[in-house]
Amino acid sequence: MKTIAQIRDDEEVPIPSVASAGDEDSKDTGCDVSVPPTTAQTDSTAALMRAFKIARGLTVFMTIALLVVWPMPMYGSGYIISKKFFTGWVVVGIIWILISLIVVGIYPIWEGRFALARYS
Repeated sequence: MKTIAQIRDDEEVPIPSVASAGDEDSKDTGCDVSVPPTTAQTDSTAALMRAFKIARGLTVFMTIALLVVWPMPMYGSGYIISKKFFTGWVVVGIIWILISLIVVGIYPIWEGRFALARYS
């Protein structure tokens, strides 16, 4: 049998079959791809799809609300923001960014600290 280094890209490599313990003449490859998912896998997939739909809906809603619905009336009315309003806007933005950093950057590391310690 050739090693991986000796095989060219265009060559077909025979895959050895895996026969069951008492069946030497079997042509079975040992790969059963028709195994139905377990109930836990089905429930997990359904929960992930539900979470995905909620996240997608909230993302679309927040994008439209923060980029269109909220700023457009202020722009259309010709409102000129004051220094106090701008300062508040910047403070809220900085708080938002810090909370996002905690939720997206630090919290996953904290949740996975034991796995990180085990594999590092």
